[in-house]
Amino acid sequence: MGEHAGSASGNLALAEIREFASFSSGSQRYIRRALDVAFDRKDAVELWSRDAVEAASIKAQYRFYERLPALRALIPDSSAIEEAEPFMATPIERRKKLLQSISEAVATAPGWSRRAPRFFPEWVDKVEVAVGR
Repeated sequence: MGEHAGSASGNLALAEIREFASFSSGSQRYIRRALDVAFDRKDAVELWSRDAVEAASIKAQYRFYERLPALRALIPDSSAIEEAEPFMATPIERRKKLLQSISEAVATAPGWSRRAPRFFPEWVDKVEVAVGR
C-alpha cells in the first residue's frame, strides 16, 4: 500500500508541475512571490519588486497575510449556517460589490471565456458547490 500511495502522490505532483508550467510567466512569478510572502521564506520586497508600485503591493500582501492565522481561527468546525455567518459576512459583502462591477451578461455566462484574462484578482475564494439543487 505504501508504494501505491507514493506513486499516487508522485503523479499528483507531476500533474501540478505541468499545470504550473502552463501558466503565463507573469502568473508563475506572482504565485512564487505569493508563496514567499505567505511562508516568509525570503524578503519578497527585495527579491520580487521591480519598482515602487510592486514594493507597495508586496508590503500590502504581507499585511493581508498576517491576518490569516486569525481568519483560520474563525473557521467554524461544523457546517451549520449559523456558525458560518460571522466568518462569511465580509467575503459575501465584497462578492456583491465585485459582481456589481461587471455586466449581468458576464456574471451569468454559462461557461468560462476563452479570452486571455485582463483582470487578475489578488485572492480567489474557495466556494463550496451545493449538491442536489
